[in-house]
Amino acid sequence: VRVVGRLATMTELPAGLLEGVINAVAAELPARGADAAISVDGVNRAANLVKKMSKEQGETLLAMLDGQPDLQPGVSDKIRSAMYTFQDLAALDAKGFRTLLKEIQPDKLVVAMKTASEEIRQKIFASMSQRAAELLRDDLENLTGVKLADVEAAQREIVDRALALAAEGQISLGGDEDLV
Repeated sequence: VRVVGRLATMTELPAGLLEGVINAVAAELPARGADAAISVDGVNRAANLVKKMSKEQGETLLAMLDGQPDLQPGVSDKIRSAMYTFQDLAALDAKGFRTLLKEIQPDKLVVAMKTASEEIRQKIFASMSQRAAELLRDDLENLTGVKLADVEAAQREIVDRALALAAEGQISLGGDEDLV
């Protein structure tokens, strides 16, 4: 209903944006005639929709959300944040990881790695000197009794820093960027 209401009040729409939104929404809908109710986590649903769009279309849509006075302030930031998880950092190359790791406090990194996948762990270790990697492994082995909420907060802080570095052009989080 809100989507239709928003569409009715728009006077301009960037070319291709509407098609991207339609395709992303259609992919999320249940089968025709299904009576099942859909449980909705609005921010994550919106993030998944935006991720299915091209990078340019997604950024245009998020910028348009910022200008909507009837939405909660910062909704586009929440969507952007939900679009990337700690696991998504696996897309970083070694140089990007080194750049990111310079910005992260070692104690935060250890906590964040507590539930990290083996893929992420290996990428992090490979981005460090052998001595630093050994120290991190030791710290990780000795870390006990950490609350899951603390692990998730540390991971979110690292992802947020990665997003900031990507916005500054210092690292690339992957996607449809052209390399030359």
